Amino acid sequence: MRLARCVWWFLLVATFGTAVGAEPPLAADVRIEGAVAASSKASVSAGQRSVALTELGIWNLGGADDPEYWTSLTSFHPASRVLVLARPLQARRDKQRAAGSVQAAARAQGYWPFRNCYEALLLEQARTGQSRGVKRPTSATPVPGETRNEQAKREQRARKYLAFQGVSLFRLTADAHGRVKYVRSIKTELPPATSACLRAAVYGLRFPPVGRATDIELSVELSPGDVEFAPAREPEPLPAPVLEALAQLSPDLLACYADARTREPGVWGRLGLALVTNSAGVVTDVQQVATRLPEAALVACVRDLLTGAALPIPGTGEPKRPGSAPQAPLQFTLRFGAPSPAVLERGVR
Repeated sequence: MRLARCVWWFLLVATFGTAVGAEPPLAADVRIEGAVAASSKASVSAGQRSVALTELGIWNLGGADDPEYWTSLTSFHPASRVLVLARPLQARRDKQRAAGSVQAAARAQGYWPFRNCYEALLLEQARTGQSRGVKRPTSATPVPGETRNEQAKREQRARKYLAFQGVSLFRLTADAHGRVKYVRSIKTELPPATSACLRAAVYGLRFPPVGRATDIELSVELSPGDVEFAPAREPEPLPAPVLEALAQLSPDLLACYADARTREPGVWGRLGLALVTNSAGVVTDVQQVATRLPEAALVACVRDLLTGAALPIPGTGEPKRPGSAPQAPLQFTLRFGAPSPAVLERGVR
């Protein structure tokens, strides 16, 4: 199985210096979860999961060399937004300097714990389909004649509007050594579980020692980034014979990609597909799943290429028992090209 996957990956090398990489069905998700499990520190594991899922969201949006495309804009911010403000409440001679050191400590130490609390909420929202109780904005309505770039921006704005977001305000006391001894929640716009998680994270902060106890006011504002932060899905892996059969299509897939690059230079992205097959293993329908490529003709080319392909699915061609379930769609994913390192780095902070 692993050998077949490796063959499938290395066969698809583009002639333009970028690669068409194939992965097992949504396998980036599987590899992400494995990387998280390998870490012994919970906070680091959550951070690894956060960066990996954010990077996956970037790949799912896709992009191109066009500077006007959404993922190319300098304003594109895929990571969850975390704004931390902190100030000491006591009057001191060097109050401005003290406030700066307090805020710097809160931001440096609190960013990842606060982000992890918030993204646990986003994952739960994605699993359950909940929203923060507001009406879907009128801007979510499709606009006739809009480009795929405009459509992506509109849908992401609507998603962000419906996502949980808000501010939590705390008042805390740090002792003479800078250790947090008491935290009181003043107000919050977030669900109770998330507010409790943030409060627990505040106890983990360590402020510069000032020789006496200090009261500090701290606010944490959280809002979603520009990519969907959703839980990793783990469908059944493709059988090795199916991967080998798909590998035979690599020259044609490369031709689809080469043609797309003539229309949209530098196009890149992740294409998730669900292959519907009949009882003989012939692909009868190809559906795009949970991904968006900026080049619609590339998606159409891949669909046309896969439709009608005969796949050696185990058990096909055998008589079906009465009442047996139909063959489930085969999940299959391709990565075309690659985003610039600068785009991926935005998923960190």
